[in-house]
Amino acid sequence: MLVALMKFSFTVERYFVVDSVNTQPSPKPQFQNIIKGLISLSRWKEQLYLVSLTFLGGLIAHSVYGIQLDWRIFMVALANFLSVTFAFMINEMEDAEDDAANPISAKRNPITNGMLDLKTAWIACGVVVLIALLGYLAGGLIVLMIGVLNLTLSFLYSWKPVRLKSSTIGLDVVSHTLMLGGLLPLGGYFVSTSQVHPAIIFITLAIILGSTYGQIYNQLRDFDADSKAGIKNVTIRAGKQNAFVLMYGAIVVAFVCALIGISQLVLPDWFFPLVAISVVIGLAMTFLFVRTDSSGKPPIDVSGRFQVGFLIALNIVLVFWVLWAMGLKIG
Repeated sequence: MLVALMKFSFTVERYFVVDSVNTQPSPKPQFQNIIKGLISLSRWKEQLYLVSLTFLGGLIAHSVYGIQLDWRIFMVALANFLSVTFAFMINEMEDAEDDAANPISAKRNPITNGMLDLKTAWIACGVVVLIALLGYLAGGLIVLMIGVLNLTLSFLYSWKPVRLKSSTIGLDVVSHTLMLGGLLPLGGYFVSTSQVHPAIIFITLAIILGSTYGQIYNQLRDFDADSKAGIKNVTIRAGKQNAFVLMYGAIVVAFVCALIGISQLVLPDWFFPLVAISVVIGLAMTFLFVRTDSSGKPPIDVSGRFQVGFLIALNIVLVFWVLWAMGLKIG
């Protein structure tokens, strides 16, 4: 961990001195462009829904131990949001040089399109990490340790000397599913308890497998482009057909794990009727209004059509559940 932090410090210093993307002097971005660039760098719209996973972890602790949620769950939710934001920021920064060769990516990336310089981006990253650590600290020592692990993975996932996302032995999937999946509910869960209950184990496994589905889905969507670019991730090595099998298998096992985990919980009487209503709303959104997958792009298969509807249904349930767990009477 110490070595990783030392490397992080060295990398920040290196980018402060040398701009690896823009070697020619360029005008200093205007303040308004800097703000827009930072917002674009965070890609917050793509990962806002992940905030719900922190609350899910807290709700599991509430359900099995009867512990009422308090303000700390919101601090950890903010910290998790910033940790994922940090992952997206580092990814954009480290990919800036490659994105410059692609007109579409160059226009989207705020580093390559000139809205933001690397020095400002690294300063913003430092601020994001600091605030995230303070949020994790509010959750206690276990939560802080989980947060440090998540921030470290977020950095190493895209940092070029390590670049876990380019791993050919599965580290890309493992790191992705932890930092954008399994570690998020654990942070919310351990705010309230230090005990490990079977419910959190099975539901965390379900989330990890769901995130595995998402990672393979994204790699399948980019399969042709990545193949031409010479990228050798797990999906490309496995081949399209095998990757689809792995993707659907992950969803099936995730569903089984989720059912086992839910069976361990003590739930209010209104819970399953609310789930049914939320599912109907999600399906209505899927078939009447939404024509894309959760990334806003055309779905590559039938499962992609249901991603947005699933997230809508999940978040409706979690909103009511959180309010109830904080003392608001429902039903």
